Amino acid sequence: MPVFIENAVELTAIAKHLKTTVAAVEAECRALNLFIGLAWNHKPAIIERDAYELVSGAARRERDHGQAWRQYAELAEERTKQRDSVYLEATKNRKLRAADRVEAGRKAARRWEEEHPVPQWQDGSTPLASPRYLDSGLFRRTFDRLAGSVS
Repeated sequence: MPVFIENAVELTAIAKHLKTTVAAVEAECRALNLFIGLAWNHKPAIIERDAYELVSGAARRERDHGQAWRQYAELAEERTKQRDSVYLEATKNRKLRAADRVEAGRKAARRWEEEHPVPQWQDGSTPLASPRYLDSGLFRRTFDRLAGSVS
């Protein structure tokens, strides 16, 4: 059943503006998951906002950005899982005391982090993945300094 769109922009008008074919515009709309309905004259059309985003390129940029973000998030999640599994594997030695097991896990995770760099987002930042064991933290550094183990 056809869906009529009020204030629609016909695909033929978009194709004429972009100097391409209607089939190419329709394929781009489907690739970007834009709804194609019918104008009141029974010709294929999309809503005005989608037409603007299609012509300006904003829809394609938004989709590409979303795909890149999901890929980065998956990489960061996988890195975190691998790092944590290295930590847990190193803490399984039952012969050691609990504190020594934790320290062994930290050392193993620190070595792993040194060998596997943090995945970076497009601007070079690391919003979802950060090194957890490379920096001992302010509390640990202060404690070590007070204990005299670090000068």
